[in-house]
Amino acid sequence: VTLTATTTDGDGDSVQATLNIGSNLVFKDDGPSITATGEEPTLTVDETVLATDATQNFAANFSSAFGADGPGTLTYALGVVAGASGLTDTATGEAVNLS
Repeated sequence: VTLTATTTDGDGDSVQATLNIGSNLVFKDDGPSITATGEEPTLTVDETVLATDATQNFAANFSSAFGADGPGTLTYALGVVAGASGLTDTATGEAVNLS
């Protein structure tokens, strides 16, 4: 990136000078940020009433700032690590494995 300055005198003579400013040109985009906050709520599944879904709101556990560009989107995704969960099926006594 270059910057060229031109100066012209009263009778039309002109001269130019050019600087390479590429290495001095910096764009500072503050970008979004997100942090986990607070204590996570407990989600309890009661298997005696399977027709009733267990729900909980975890949105308050995240604090986000969109920066100077303003808000865009905020999405959540639930993920699990496959393998032993450390939980036991109370009906069978078997270990609960996630996959």
